[in-house]
Amino acid sequence: MLAKALTSAAIAVLGFLAACTLIRTVLPFPEITPISSKLRFFEAHRDEIDTVFLGSSRVYQEISPVVFDQVMKESGHPTHAFNLGVNGMFIAEESYVLEQLLPKSTGKLRWVFIELEALSPHFDPNNAGARRISYWHDWTRTHAVFRKIFKVDDSGRAKDPWDVLTGLKAKKKERHDLFVLHFSLFAKTFINLGAARNVAEWFSHRSEPPSATELGQAEDGYHPRSRQLPADKRPAYERALRASDPATDQEQVDWATEDICRRCAEAVRRRGAVPIFIVTPIVAQAQLVFVNAAKPPGALLSFNDFRRYPELFRPGVRIDGSHLTPRGSEAFSRFLAQEFAASLGAGTIK
Repeated sequence: MLAKALTSAAIAVLGFLAACTLIRTVLPFPEITPISSKLRFFEAHRDEIDTVFLGSSRVYQEISPVVFDQVMKESGHPTHAFNLGVNGMFIAEESYVLEQLLPKSTGKLRWVFIELEALSPHFDPNNAGARRISYWHDWTRTHAVFRKIFKVDDSGRAKDPWDVLTGLKAKKKERHDLFVLHFSLFAKTFINLGAARNVAEWFSHRSEPPSATELGQAEDGYHPRSRQLPADKRPAYERALRASDPATDQEQVDWATEDICRRCAEAVRRRGAVPIFIVTPIVAQAQLVFVNAAKPPGALLSFNDFRRYPELFRPGVRIDGSHLTPRGSEAFSRFLAQEFAASLGAGTIK
């Protein structure tokens, strides 16, 4: 009787898991502002758009497709770009959105620019408590975050796994809390909690056009900020900038970040497009490199170098250590297009 009970329980659990998985595959993408509307816009114009930028506010508010396209046309490599950056969209969410985007594309899509930054188990405080922190928690993304929380190395060994799981040691409490948080978000997403609301919102919003704020003035997804670095913040900014030397400081991405970048690159290539990773002009000057530098997941263009791009780090074009003013954003867009066009001409990006 015990064996039959255990067998029945196992069958019930497996059936429940299978049903949850099946339901998730047929559910529409949840209504996530402004990601959903940007995806709908891309799908409606997929026969025109051949270049897409994905990333956080450092993409959304700093890469102008108009400027980029103009420079690319002048260089003999015309493009039609769209900015799919979103405030607070870090690389785990970014990779999930990319996998929703690619099936909506056609053979027209040629270039996919992906903002490179270290995978973080933390969230943008502005997104805390919102669906933005839960909807992308499928197993792939959650597993990548777990690797970061447990500090899994290239051999697959975790650091202090028992202490992180139990949270009994004070020094490991933060990592334990992050594990519990991400596991609960994964469980919520896996059992499709709130799916009825998602379906209802999909029906009500599926034909709704994006707002002017979401698409920007040129309807290309770019929406710059209008603020500027306050005068009293400039000394601290300049000290932070001088604290590291881009010529000597180099930082290898962790294994969890590299794995998710490779997954992104493979997904892009399967659609017949080419992935390009970019590091935006942030005040942290360490030059990121992939673990397997001999076989990187894609080309890498880095702009966090105040010696090479001094125009992007002058206080007058900065909002803070991570963001540019509209004038700085236009300059960055030009540099990005020029570097990309030069790489195409040299044959280093194909």
